[in-house]
Amino acid sequence: MEYHYPKKYLFIALFAVFFGLFLNFSVRSGSEVQKNSPAGNALTTILFKNTNVLAEVADTPAKEELGLSGRIELPFGKGMLFAPPTARVYGIWMKDMNFPLDIVWFDNDLKVMYIKENAAPESYPEAFVPSAPSRYVLELPAGFIQRYGVTLGDKVIMD
Repeated sequence: MEYHYPKKYLFIALFAVFFGLFLNFSVRSGSEVQKNSPAGNALTTILFKNTNVLAEVADTPAKEELGLSGRIELPFGKGMLFAPPTARVYGIWMKDMNFPLDIVWFDNDLKVMYIKENAAPESYPEAFVPSAPSRYVLELPAGFIQRYGVTLGDKVIMD
């Protein structure tokens, strides 16, 4: 016995196959292609308990000094990671900033050790400094800490 299916079922099946292939290609190529930010900084993903952040890495003294200065905004889901070669007491200031930030310091185990919420551009030349050395510092859009419930002792994963 032979079955004949209407042409619309064939079309739907072919569409599903091609859409699946397209989606698979898009997801893989997106993660493999975007290795640097528009500013030329390397990118890394930081996984928090409730969300993740795609962060530019300021990995030279010049990039650390410039930071996010002069930029117009920092969208939610984005950040800037300061990653000195060793742990140190790392202060952050708001020189030439155009928007407020939430700032998170991490220890060697990637645990949150200090938080500064809503650091305003007007606070310059004040520097925000933890009392102990940190291994990483992450600048985030103001409101991030409250929105995602980040607290001292939280551990993150860095990709």
